[in-house]
Amino acid sequence: MPDNQFNPRVADQRVGYFSQRVTDLSTYDNYPQRDLINKWRLIKKDPEAELSEPVNPIVFWVEKSTPEEIKPMVVKGIEAWNFAFERAGFKNAVVAKIQPDDADWDAGDIQYNVVRWSSSPRPAFSGYGPSIGNPRTGELIAADIVQEFNAIKRGYDYRKIWGWTPESDPLEQWIVSLTMHEVGHTIGLRHNFSASYLHGPREVHDISVTGNTTISSIMDYDPINIAPEGMEQGKFFPTEPGEYDRWAIEFGYSPELSDEYRAELLALSVQDPYIYGPDGDAMSSPGRNIDPRAKRYDMSNDVVVYTDDRFNTLDKKIAELPEIYNDEGETKNDFTRTFYSLVGEKGRFMDAVSRQVGGVYVTKLVNGQDDVNAYEPVPYEKQKAAMDLITSRFLANGVWDFDPTIVKNLQREKRATGYGGGGNEDPQLHEFVLRMQTRVLAALLHPAVMTRLVDSSEYGNTYLPDEVLSDLFNGMFVAGETPDTYKRNLQSFYVDALISVFDDKSEYDDIAKAAVFASLQEINKFTKTNSRKPDVKNHYLYLNWKVDSFFEDY
Repeated sequence: MPDNQFNPRVADQRVGYFSQRVTDLSTYDNYPQRDLINKWRLIKKDPEAELSEPVNPIVFWVEKSTPEEIKPMVVKGIEAWNFAFERAGFKNAVVAKIQPDDADWDAGDIQYNVVRWSSSPRPAFSGYGPSIGNPRTGELIAADIVQEFNAIKRGYDYRKIWGWTPESDPLEQWIVSLTMHEVGHTIGLRHNFSASYLHGPREVHDISVTGNTTISSIMDYDPINIAPEGMEQGKFFPTEPGEYDRWAIEFGYSPELSDEYRAELLALSVQDPYIYGPDGDAMSSPGRNIDPRAKRYDMSNDVVVYTDDRFNTLDKKIAELPEIYNDEGETKNDFTRTFYSLVGEKGRFMDAVSRQVGGVYVTKLVNGQDDVNAYEPVPYEKQKAAMDLITSRFLANGVWDFDPTIVKNLQREKRATGYGGGGNEDPQLHEFVLRMQTRVLAALLHPAVMTRLVDSSEYGNTYLPDEVLSDLFNGMFVAGETPDTYKRNLQSFYVDALISVFDDKSEYDDIAKAAVFASLQEINKFTKTNSRKPDVKNHYLYLNWKVDSFFEDY
């Protein structure tokens, strides 16, 4: 491949590009990496113009098999990137074309960058955006986007559940957003899961504040944004690149990037619109990573308030499901699927809330940025607010009190040719709820989190394991309360989880073990002194036996 007129650009950890690994073995630097970002070759037609069309734009073809209603949405999602490329001095840098019905070329031809549609039986994702780059320079030479048909079906579900108008259509906004995201990958950009940490939990619904985007980067995984009752609906999904995206494109695609210009751009990375949280930094599973801003499917810079609002919205919508899914002659399948989806959203949002406890904000710094620290613990008040929401709206007695008229109709459609069966086919809500609760507890009690609570006390954290365990105990075991069956399941699991801290292969340090030991003593006393109606009394006798057995054996 010719390298003339292509200027490779050295990557930087503060802005997210896919890159080609380059290690300089001739340098005396202790960090010899000189990775080159992946980007397309864009050359201005008029090099002197502040804004110029490129000699060869980046062209994406929309496959002819794309549903007619969806084609203009895909085109809009592709060409939305021109807003970002203007920051780098290019207009009409990205062009969308629709493959003619009588085209004599196949969508698999590598000479064409094509947005294709697939209908997989069990798709793992809604879309994919692979590309091919020159390993010596980082120049991108080909790309394809595959989007799954289930994404379109999801958009129609959004319409049915949340309503729509031609001016405010969740289907259109979702397809535009999804297309933008996948195109973002093919022009070089990596995920940025910190992008939702931009607007406040109420501002994010105000279009006069957000404009056409609710997040700083389209490269996040964002949930559908639903305004709480009493507020006007804002954007369901972003439909143009955010400020981070424009900044990243300016960094990657500006024709000339002097050392001074580069340093000025990258210095912005410490500000909220430009923070970057890639896959490797995301708090995806319990104990993984430390910055709660880097999280999939969260929203706003105060996830506690946003989640509290969302729970109210979800409860109201769940109650409306019998009216939404009442078409005569239809089975209960869509009704059931949507019920589990909406209830499951509670678990997903509470996962994000749980990451506040023991969380540490991470800022990638260089010398000279003395007004910012590399590590800052999540403020005590935010951690406490997160714990309060978890115990009051997710672990508390009575919060899973479902309407029996809904539960008794949660029936999945059976395939006519199927041979399944033999087990309980009625709703297994206790298991479903406990799975969500245990994910949250796994995050709160993870040995890495317990260790981090203590280590971060060296630089400002004051929410320590003893208080965390005390707050969980007070939320889990309430004097005078008659726990329902969901709470009993939860209490039993919690006791087992605490006892497991002392397993032979445990990774907990002694500070965490001491806090857990004290909490088990509290549970031991509580379960001995509280008498209830027979079934509850038996429950506490069982828990007391578990704890007593632990103390006898330990």
